[in-house]
Amino acid sequence: MDGVLKKVAIGAFLLFLIGVAGNGVLFALGMWNYNNAAGYRELSDTYVAKSAGAKSIDLKITSGDVRIVRADVDRPTVRIWRWTTDESLRQEELISEAVQGDVLHLKIGDSWRKANHYLFIPFKHRNNRFEVLLPQAEYETIVINASSGRVQVENLEAGILTARMSSGQFKLENCRASEIALTADSGSFDMIDCQAAKISSRVSAGHARFENVKGKLDISSSSGHIDVAMDEILDDVLIRSSSGFADIKIGHARTPFRLEATASTGKLDIELPQAGQRVHSTNSFKGSVGEGEGPLVKVEVSSGKAKIR
Repeated sequence: MDGVLKKVAIGAFLLFLIGVAGNGVLFALGMWNYNNAAGYRELSDTYVAKSAGAKSIDLKITSGDVRIVRADVDRPTVRIWRWTTDESLRQEELISEAVQGDVLHLKIGDSWRKANHYLFIPFKHRNNRFEVLLPQAEYETIVINASSGRVQVENLEAGILTARMSSGQFKLENCRASEIALTADSGSFDMIDCQAAKISSRVSAGHARFENVKGKLDISSSSGHIDVAMDEILDDVLIRSSSGFADIKIGHARTPFRLEATASTGKLDIELPQAGQRVHSTNSFKGSVGEGEGPLVKVEVSSGKAKIR
């Protein structure tokens, strides 16, 4: 009898291992996720802001996948796709609205995703999704606060565009403003094809990428990785890195520029074949690329390493 029980126990254990392995394969391939296994289904709905005529807008995003773009709408509109076991989507749990003076405040929250974020089992979730449609009219100020999730901002125009990110992924693409300001505590940030008279960025950690941005650029990073790539340099550029690594691709720029780079601690690698310059592991460099003086590109490294090419 003991032998039979032992065989049954071994068989049950093997079946358990096969089940775990099978689910692991499905998880790795993206074919298994918590939503489907728990009986969730995706519902969609549209929220239209009650207030109209706001001159500025403040968006607070707590989590979820969010896309923000201009569209042919009269009022800010939010398209929602939510995973739920309920019969209705329950907009009030995801979006709240308030007006203070000329500023419209919209809070977009994904409470289900945030509540399950702390599960110890590494389930593969499908995030709730939001698409924020803003009127074509230019706002005086647009402020976007993202505490987590994935945020993609496209084709916005404003007097002042401000983005603050605590963690997650944030992408700002093809935006225009008099001033663009970014503050990122951690996570991943991309700014691509944006233009402003003044662009400033303060990155505490994580990865930040700036590609073909135009304007007076001021980038500061206390740690992490910075990528800068510019095909035109039309105004002065200041890049400061206190630690980490900065990869600066400006040697192919179509416009002339001057370069001043210093490293109080750490190293600089300079590879600018257009100017006949190749210097490795140096602490300072000064030179010009192209005909004429052009704007000044200034790189300051207090620790870590910078590569300029």
